[in-house]
Amino acid sequence: MLPSELHGLATGLLVVDSTVLESRFLQFVYEGPEPGDGSVKESAQQLGQLFQATRAGLLATTLVFEPLVPDDDEPLAVRIEAVCEWVRGLVYGLTEQGIHQQDDLPEDVSGFVNDLIEISKSGYAADEGEEGEMVYADLLEYLRIGTLMVQEELQPIKAAPQQLH
Repeated sequence: MLPSELHGLATGLLVVDSTVLESRFLQFVYEGPEPGDGSVKESAQQLGQLFQATRAGLLATTLVFEPLVPDDDEPLAVRIEAVCEWVRGLVYGLTEQGIHQQDDLPEDVSGFVNDLIEISKSGYAADEGEEGEMVYADLLEYLRIGTLMVQEELQPIKAAPQQLH
């Protein structure tokens, strides 16, 4: 899996249940690695850091969450492919958390999930140049805000209890 897809997977798992265990995420990444393999241990540690950073970004009250995609100095085609991989990972994570019946979801969430499925199937295209960059930026912001909206719909932030004096 590419880094963008891994981040999408972690995001999909966490927007449905912010308490999901890191080990559940790692189960989707590894298919029976050798327990003593040093490279597996090192990569599992790095993936664990990615998972925890994703959780922190999603739970931050400052809305700092961002999909993990290449920087703007990469060619637009590379960035768009990474966004599509991120969406595929997100759809995979949502599905593994039981989100596959759009009829059971709030209308906004259902519409967003349908958009994700379409992007994951067909990809996304934008022309090179300034207009393509604007389309890409709009897509990235749509995915960011949509992901936070799904999380809020499925796991509403509970207001802090008010204290009586």
